Amino acid sequence: MVQPEAAADDEPLSISLERRSRGPPELRRQSRDFRGTSADDDSLWRMVSEAHTPRAHDLHELHQLQKKQSDRDEAAKAKQAASISETLRSGMRSQGPRVVQREPRHLDYSATSPRSLEHQACAFVKAMSDAGLRPVIVYHNLSTAELYELALAHEKGSHITSSGALATLSGAKTGRSPRDKRLVREPSTEGDVWWGEGSPNLEMNEKSFLLNRERAVDYLNMQARRHGPEGGQAGLGLLAPRIYVVDGYAGWDPSARYKVRLVCARPYHALFMHNMLIRPSEEELAAFGQPDFTIYNAGAFPANRFTTYMTSSTSIDISLKQQEMVILGAQYAGEMKKGVFTLLNYFMPKRGILPLHSGCNMGDNGDVTLFFGLSGTGKTTLSADPRRQLIGDDEHCWGEDGVFNVEGGCYAKCIGLSKEAEPDIWRALRFGAVLENVVFDEDSREVDYDNNSITENTRASYPVSYIPSARIPCRGPHPRNIVMLCCDAFGVLPPVSRLSVDQALYYFISGYTAKVAGTEVGVVEPEATFSPCFGSAFLVWHPTKYAALLADKMRQHGTQAWLINTGWTGGSYGIGHRIRLRHTRTIVDAIHAGQLDKAQYTTLPVLGLQAPTKVAGVPEELLLPVKTWADEAAYDAKLRQLAELFIANFNKYQVAEGYLTQEQAQCIREAGPQLSAAGQMDTPGIYTAEQIEAWKPITEAVHAKGGVMLLQLWHMGRASHTDFQPNGDLPLSASAIPITSMQVFSPKAGKLVDFPTPHALEVDEIAEIVQQYRQGARNAMLAGFDGVEIHGANGYLIDQFLKDNSNRRTDAYGGSIENRCRFALEVVQAVCEEVGADKVGLRLQAFGTYQDAFDSHPFALITFLLEELNKYGLAYVHLIEPRVRRGAAGWESVGQSDEPGNPTLLPFRLVYSGLIISAGGHSRESAIETLTTGRADLVCFGRQFIANPDLPHRLRVNAPLNHYDRSTFYTSTDVGYIDYPALEEVSEQ
Repeated sequence: MVQPEAAADDEPLSISLERRSRGPPELRRQSRDFRGTSADDDSLWRMVSEAHTPRAHDLHELHQLQKKQSDRDEAAKAKQAASISETLRSGMRSQGPRVVQREPRHLDYSATSPRSLEHQACAFVKAMSDAGLRPVIVYHNLSTAELYELALAHEKGSHITSSGALATLSGAKTGRSPRDKRLVREPSTEGDVWWGEGSPNLEMNEKSFLLNRERAVDYLNMQARRHGPEGGQAGLGLLAPRIYVVDGYAGWDPSARYKVRLVCARPYHALFMHNMLIRPSEEELAAFGQPDFTIYNAGAFPANRFTTYMTSSTSIDISLKQQEMVILGAQYAGEMKKGVFTLLNYFMPKRGILPLHSGCNMGDNGDVTLFFGLSGTGKTTLSADPRRQLIGDDEHCWGEDGVFNVEGGCYAKCIGLSKEAEPDIWRALRFGAVLENVVFDEDSREVDYDNNSITENTRASYPVSYIPSARIPCRGPHPRNIVMLCCDAFGVLPPVSRLSVDQALYYFISGYTAKVAGTEVGVVEPEATFSPCFGSAFLVWHPTKYAALLADKMRQHGTQAWLINTGWTGGSYGIGHRIRLRHTRTIVDAIHAGQLDKAQYTTLPVLGLQAPTKVAGVPEELLLPVKTWADEAAYDAKLRQLAELFIANFNKYQVAEGYLTQEQAQCIREAGPQLSAAGQMDTPGIYTAEQIEAWKPITEAVHAKGGVMLLQLWHMGRASHTDFQPNGDLPLSASAIPITSMQVFSPKAGKLVDFPTPHALEVDEIAEIVQQYRQGARNAMLAGFDGVEIHGANGYLIDQFLKDNSNRRTDAYGGSIENRCRFALEVVQAVCEEVGADKVGLRLQAFGTYQDAFDSHPFALITFLLEELNKYGLAYVHLIEPRVRRGAAGWESVGQSDEPGNPTLLPFRLVYSGLIISAGGHSRESAIETLTTGRADLVCFGRQFIANPDLPHRLRVNAPLNHYDRSTFYTSTDVGYIDYPALEEVSEQ
């Protein structure tokens, strides 16, 4: 190294940098000249001063020169700063803090710079010295690279992985905290919000929200970093709060999008929302103005546990009125994206737009498919099909012009991710992507996606444009298909089913999947999970509000729905195996190709689902679950178990809430799984789709012969046994009083046993039974019957409510005659509303003690009931002959005598104005007398009709009757039903 000679006075050479008025700084000698300089020395001097001329005054300016300054519209930036300042205004200050976007030159300095002290003493700093008025450094809509730099500089848990993605940590919370999420309950919106049982919406008042908002804003305003290096003059450094603001859009439809602003303290959160929101252009950002929705993410700062409604140090609060969200005590980034979706779930339906928790893609022919599904069902995987254009993976809206994505990015669960199974997602995890809570090799920085050391819920956020097949802008026409995904761990759902609109609404409202052992602490058996609309945590309105919108759009645009099971087959979890992904993809491909529109289908029992019998490329036995089970009885048991869970869950949503009519709600309920207790052995039913189909050939045969056929609807109530009840439950009755005068056959015991003490129905259960009668009547019409007869006699359920010996209730359904008749009249009204009163009859019995059903005042009871029935205009009332005569004390019973001449029905004939049918073991003679005396309009024969298929002809010619064989009654074979000869056959013999 060449060094200049020392000065004459032995002082060292002094060299300094000085800026000219124009141009770069020059290297010059101080006041003295060098002694003894030569030509070589001058050449060296020229080489140093001219060949590499320094262009920075100091190191700080050199760093500034490294970054090219963008052209900025200062007026627009001033407006943005003012908007951000307003966002940061808190209750402690009437005006928001001063905002400096990025780190300005007058604050970003070196501690050893001569300007340090000068700036410490400036009037600006003195004026801002109060902690509440310090200037705020705002990183506003930074680029991905800038956010990387800041995350790496200021977040200890942030690292660049080998693929270029940013790995970061979300702290103690590695998932959402639904029990800490609250909506403000206030007058302007509380009438719209779904509160109560089954609802995700926990309430808080406005005061508590404002307290939490103040806490979050103060925390964000106070985020400080000391400028300058530690030590030295660092004590003179200027404290300035530093926060990150991201402005973006929710919704790719310009006419329906919302402006969203995030204010946060972590670069990781800013980068996450930079990915997940739709990024505005420079022109859009300049005109952004005030946001429609603001998120204050102070997740590193806890909530005050003593604030009203707080149950922990975490609080996720949303005010629909103020359109703001506050996050305290939770740094999991997913809370922000779901907060935006919650907002849209409230405001979009007000505009007739349906928000959907779904994936979405589109084929080359413009055919759009929506994919609904909860976590682990394959929604993200199936929607990201490289052969189709991806519109989005998680959140969409269905509006007047079609569907559009809500987000600008994707948020995928990445536990177990592999390049082979999901190549597009694998390749998307590069520079710009955020990896939450993943584990990587400390040397190579390669991510181990199978490692769940931190959490099972590892996540990846990346721009939707990172998927090669993404459709930008993320919009499409109206959907042609809807695929509802579930992971059925019970192993009883088929891999694909075609759904009617009502079935689609049933499974949409249900939102079913299943948890399996090992996924959560305490789960040791398959556990059904129901999340209405496949996104319960984000719903604001009642589920039927969204269902009504879906129904309208499906019917308007002819959208076909499908239920696809990606769960187990060949047995439940632990016995069977999961359906192969390749088979599920083949099924989805067949739907897109229209092949399943032409397939043949079979209706499955209990579920009522239509499953195709053949799909090219899928084993045929796989399509019908029962064929894959080695134990058919075990399959039936699991099927009934799952059906019971569906039914119990759906009962929460039967109230239409004004969004569906009662008829619509009933149709949806009936479209789901149906279970009915057999009552007793070999009892036919009309409850399931399978039963409806089985009745049709019978009614068609009767009609072909010119006959009329009615179906008798009866509920056995306590006249049953646990062997015949779903899940071995107790039979039902008005009161917990068993039948003691007779016994019932138990299939399990193989003999007659005592009747069990029944379960006394609760009031809400009575309402369910009434709806079951309504459904039975509706199903009878679907099966081709011409009408129905409600069985209210012989000690069955309605009779158990009517008679005071079996009804000891003290509520509105017991005690007085009026109350004991209430249930019967509610059933009559429901059935008449369903099929019309002219197609409804009612069977009653005043006298008799069969199955311990009798009353202490039978005349008064039946007289009151008949007077009420006059209001309905029924087709008829079917009365079992009471066998009474007039005595000194009035009408009295004479038992079940066939003694002719007794005016048995006369007291009731005088009361009831409609048509009466008389039953009670009539002979030809008693029947003629009953009709000629006017006691009844029609006479009913039962046992004699079974033994004499040509009974009307025999009665007409007074021919002898065949004798019936009681031993063949109530059996499951045709013996004793179709083997009695007609009169012509007897004559020939």
